[in-house]
Amino acid sequence: MSKRKFLGFIILIILSFGIYSEECLAQNKGEDYKILAGIITQELKPSIEEVLKFQKVSHTQQITDLHSKIRKLTKLENSSNKGVVYIANLAKNNLEKIVAQSNKISEMPENSSGIGDLFMGAGLVGAQLFDPTFITGTVGVGMLAKGWSSISNDNDAYGKELKILVSLFRNLDAVTMLLPELAEENSAKLTESAEKFKIDIDEDAFNFIGGDYFIIKNLGSEFSNVTIEVELIGLTGEKRKNIHFLEKWPANSEMFATYSMGLTNPDGKTSLGRTSVLGIQKANVRILSSTLSTAITYDYQGKEKDEDIERYTQKMGLSLKYHPFISGIFFNDKQGFYLKMDGLPGLNCGFAVTYNKNGESKKEVHKNRFLRSGQESDYFYMDNVKFDPSNIEVRLLIPGTSYKPLFRFNNIEPLQYKSSNIIKP
Repeated sequence: MSKRKFLGFIILIILSFGIYSEECLAQNKGEDYKILAGIITQELKPSIEEVLKFQKVSHTQQITDLHSKIRKLTKLENSSNKGVVYIANLAKNNLEKIVAQSNKISEMPENSSGIGDLFMGAGLVGAQLFDPTFITGTVGVGMLAKGWSSISNDNDAYGKELKILVSLFRNLDAVTMLLPELAEENSAKLTESAEKFKIDIDEDAFNFIGGDYFIIKNLGSEFSNVTIEVELIGLTGEKRKNIHFLEKWPANSEMFATYSMGLTNPDGKTSLGRTSVLGIQKANVRILSSTLSTAITYDYQGKEKDEDIERYTQKMGLSLKYHPFISGIFFNDKQGFYLKMDGLPGLNCGFAVTYNKNGESKKEVHKNRFLRSGQESDYFYMDNVKFDPSNIEVRLLIPGTSYKPLFRFNNIEPLQYKSSNIIKP
C-alpha cells in the first residue's frame, strides 16, 4: 500500500470514528432527556379508566418514590447534555427539600389529622394520591380549611411549614416548564400537521368526572420520545401549562390526562397541584419530537362545550316542592319553593323560573345557587307572584354555555315534590 493510500485510510478511520462518536453522543443525550422527562412531567394514560384509577399511597411510600426520583436525577449529573444537567439539578434540589420538609411536617403534633399528607399528595407531580370524592366531603373540606387557615396565620408554626412545602412544589412546577425549550433543540421544525392529531377537552362543569379531561389522538404512524405542551386559556384570560412526555406513541391511539383546580386557598391567591383554569376557552398544544413537530389551537368555548354540557345534564333529574303563602299570627310564610337534584354530584348555576296558571304568567331569575345531589336546596323566594301556580318551568342558566336545559313541573300541589327530566334545550 502506498504512503498516500495509507494516510487516506487513516483519515477515513478518524472521520468515521468522529461521526460514530457524534451519533453515540446524540443518542446518549436523547436517552438522558427521556429519563429526565419521564421523572418530572405529568403522565398521560391510554384510557379514562387508567386516569381515574385511585390508589392511596402512604407517607412512607411517597418518600420512597421521591428518593427513587432523586437517585435517577443524580445519575444525570454526568450527562453530556448541559440542558439536561441544569434542569435535573434544579429538580433534584427541589425534591430533596420537599422530602426534608415533608418529614419535618409529619413529625409535628399538629399533623395528627393528616393535613400535611393531604397537601403533599396534591403537590406531587403527576400523582393522584387522594380520592377526589374525599376532597369535596365534609372531612376533606374541613382539613383543607384548617390547613389554609394555618398558612394564612403568620404566627402559626405549623402553617409556616406548610407554606414552605407549597412554595417548594410551585418551584418544582416552574422547573418542569423549562422542558419544552430543551426539547426544541432536538426536535423537527414545526410544520402544519394538525390533521394528524385529534384533540378533545371535557370540562368538569359540575364536578361530575373528577377533573377536566384532555384527550389527544395520534391519527398517523407511531413515533417516539414525544414532548407535549398543553396551554389552557380560561374565561378571564388566565393561562396554565402542563407538560407531558411519551416514550412511545402508537399509531391511531388516544392518550388521556386529567387537569384540576387543585387545592385553592379561599383567599384565591395561592393554590397547590393546580393544573387547570376556570372556564376553559381554548387550548394551545405543541407536539415536539425528532420526526414530527406541530402546533395546534383547539377552541373549546362554543359548540364543543355546549355538547359536553348537554351530555352531562341528560343524566340529571330535578324535583320541586311548592310552598304557598300562609298568613300567620306573628309571621307569614312567604311564597316560594325548594329544589332537589339527582344524577350529578353538584350543580352551581342560575335559574330562570316561569310560573303559570290559567293564562297568567310571571317570570323571574334567581342568581347562582349550589345544589348537591339528593339534598334539599335553600329556599327560593317568589317575588310578587299573585297566584298559586299550577305549572312551573325551570330553565338552567349555566355559565359559559348557551345550552339551557328546561324542566317542567305540572299539576303543582302545595308541599308535594314534583319531578321532571329535561324537556328540551
